[in-house]
Amino acid sequence: MTSSAGPLLDLDITGIAHGGTFIARHEGRVVFVSDAIPGERVRAQVTDPSTGADDKRSFWRAETVEVLEASPHRRAHVWKEADLRAILLTGLVAPTSGTSSSHISER
Repeated sequence: MTSSAGPLLDLDITGIAHGGTFIARHEGRVVFVSDAIPGERVRAQVTDPSTGADDKRSFWRAETVEVLEASPHRRAHVWKEADLRAILLTGLVAPTSGTSSSHISER
């Protein structure tokens, strides 16, 4: 997580975006969320530094910190160091190359 983290939001993931992020909406604004799967409900931390009422951007970025309702397609990450649970427990940043969808089952 970044040091300038914004609010925690409970979000319903509705789709997949380019680059391995996932799509949710909050009060009309698109939120690009990491480590999620369409159909899940997650608690995510906004990572953009300015998320106040005067923020006019059409989207935010956020990182999943808790899966509230998991997809049946969620599986343990194939690379244990990049698993969401390991990142939350250790506070380390996930390796980025090739890990954005490794928590999703192929079936």
